[in-house]
Amino acid sequence: MQLLQPAHELLTRWTGMTRQDMEVMPPSDPSSKKELIKGIEDFWPRAETRARYRNSPRLILGDLHSALCHWWQKQKSFLIDLRHFEFRLFLQRLVDWRTGNRALVIFIAWFFTMFLLDKVDPFGLSRQVQAYSEGLFQKVTSSFYQADAQDKVAVVLIDELTLTSRGESWPPRYSYYDEVIRRIARQKPAAIFLDILVEDRRSYDGSLESARQSLTETLANKGIPLYLATLDNHRKSVFIDVPGTQTTLTGWRGYGEDYPLLIGPGHFFADLDSKMPEGAACNDSVKPTAALQLYQFMCEKGLQSNCPSGLMRKELGGFCNAMVVQWGRQVSKVVSERQLISETQCSANNDSLFERVSTAMNTLFAALLSGLDEGSVKRVRQPCPYTVTLREEDLTSEKAQGVLQGRVVMVGLSLQGIHDIVQSPVHGQIPGVYLHAMALDNLLKWNASYFQRSGLDWLFILMAALVAWICAALIRTQPARLSFLMRVVALGSVLGASTYLYKIEHHPPLDWLGILLVYELVNRLIEKNEEQSSLKHPQGGDCNESDEAARL
Repeated sequence: MQLLQPAHELLTRWTGMTRQDMEVMPPSDPSSKKELIKGIEDFWPRAETRARYRNSPRLILGDLHSALCHWWQKQKSFLIDLRHFEFRLFLQRLVDWRTGNRALVIFIAWFFTMFLLDKVDPFGLSRQVQAYSEGLFQKVTSSFYQADAQDKVAVVLIDELTLTSRGESWPPRYSYYDEVIRRIARQKPAAIFLDILVEDRRSYDGSLESARQSLTETLANKGIPLYLATLDNHRKSVFIDVPGTQTTLTGWRGYGEDYPLLIGPGHFFADLDSKMPEGAACNDSVKPTAALQLYQFMCEKGLQSNCPSGLMRKELGGFCNAMVVQWGRQVSKVVSERQLISETQCSANNDSLFERVSTAMNTLFAALLSGLDEGSVKRVRQPCPYTVTLREEDLTSEKAQGVLQGRVVMVGLSLQGIHDIVQSPVHGQIPGVYLHAMALDNLLKWNASYFQRSGLDWLFILMAALVAWICAALIRTQPARLSFLMRVVALGSVLGASTYLYKIEHHPPLDWLGILLVYELVNRLIEKNEEQSSLKHPQGGDCNESDEAARL
């Protein structure tokens, strides 16, 4: 018995009951315990209710009316509770030092969980959620992308119908490229970028030398530079010996969905291992990609304003970080005015604020209800590219006259079997030439202030601390609609911080979806802890007060 005495003392300390109390406690009755989960019988009308409905079916309408009134009274009560929020008490709790203790717990539970998920990234879920959050944010905001540089870039597209009309197959003869460039040069563009790899010399095609001579005359007479695509700095185009041409990099590795403006060893397309980490300091080994090279040309020729002063001195330090390309949604008015694309495919969008907001909301609701309607996301995609586009066979038509003048013209492919395709959050799968076009458009729009990833998550830390402090003050205030108010604070803070990053700092938004999911988990844990605490320590007076209340 002496050995059991410490155990009884420990139970008394934990439960607050003496040994005598435990001995007189009645045995628990399993049937008396309350069910924690409801069954279907709890939602089904009782037997007497079903009998009443059979005898008088009109009672169903009366009960439905009562249920609707009850629901409406709950909504009114909800609004009344919000209206009677004790703001003064909340401010007192907000500046109370004890709120900091509670805020620290919420901050650690929330921020540490997010940090752990970001670093560990179990099953790649964190990366997938972040990519989806960023893509959805771009879809919604694409309607508000201002077309400041839309009149400076154009795309000439080669597809199967074009090759058939020219009597060509893939790959076409060398003379075909010369013909395309000559027809583009007649409209006096600023520069031409051939986003097609022409690196192999085919023995069965004897038109190479004549194509080189014709290209030399065309470029010399028009004074137009020609940029030739290549995957790394070791491979050359068959037209590189033509005066007025230069190669530009169009392939890389190790940057995910981002668009690098400068590529160094380890990130060239043919490199097997990564020797230079992304974001490393620029040095003499880096080479510019197509968008930066064309942007640098336009700055040197005075075709672009507000260019960085160091760019003229070949100082490229401000372009070391990769670009997060922002895609526009508005189709140029030139497309509809010149009927470059049939109206059944697309038409020029109205620039009114109402239509932009409506498109953004439709995109958001389509993503929200994508599980119910899988085709909703496809229906809100923009079928037409943002960049002004001409089919190659229309270059000499009357509707295309003067469209390319003064623009940087990019020649790309849209052929089945040629996997030069990129994924646009606004358009879906689209020919790869449009990625270079949008990257150049971003540079012409923002210069060195293009969108890039932030290396310091200071805004997320500040936002998490602020949300934790406000939520701790709300918990201590105990308003009638605590859960609703806490969710409003979290949602407003996350979207506000993402909007600030997007509009002011030109950084991708926070992983707002992942942050809100983790916050909801932390909020549920806090609510569960509060419920258990209230059950263990019920609020109320002594026994005399309870008896008096019972008598009343």
